[in-house]
Amino acid sequence: MEQNSRHIRTKWIVLGVLAILLSMCLGALAGGAAGFWAGRRVATRMEQRWTPPVPRTWATPSAPNRPRSGVPTPQTPESQLPTISGALVTEVVEGSPAASAGIQANDILTAIDGEAVTAVNTPQTLVGKHRPGDTVKITLQRANQERSLEVQLGSNPANSDAAYLGIRYLLEPRVDDPSTH
Repeated sequence: MEQNSRHIRTKWIVLGVLAILLSMCLGALAGGAAGFWAGRRVATRMEQRWTPPVPRTWATPSAPNRPRSGVPTPQTPESQLPTISGALVTEVVEGSPAASAGIQANDILTAIDGEAVTAVNTPQTLVGKHRPGDTVKITLQRANQERSLEVQLGSNPANSDAAYLGIRYLLEPRVDDPSTH
């Protein structure tokens, strides 16, 4: 009889533990579903109230659906997407080879030793083909005038075996005029 009551007690304990685990799982599932649906409802309401602003640079007041020159929009044909036409010099390091040669901030580097500056041929890549002490010809645009400068490259402060120009730059996007092709 004692073994039978022990067996019944064990069954009740196991059933109690299983009931607790089941209720925890169902509670977590119900809570997760309620949170998901509440969050989705709030997000839908927010989406209906908010529309993203259109940047002012995408349209002119006189022609709201026509993009300004050089600024791509989601509707811009692939043939008119910007191409890289040079590197805008944002900073010239004091005492660097670029400073000694007369390169200035806001110059646009268009070529180094006759190779055009592009997204692939960045100034860093083109200078990296040379050694410290090499002289390179830099073609640049300043105030809408093309200029050429001779620059003797220095040693990179981080790696003395690498050539160094001493500028910081941004690649300059440009939209080609399709009527010229």
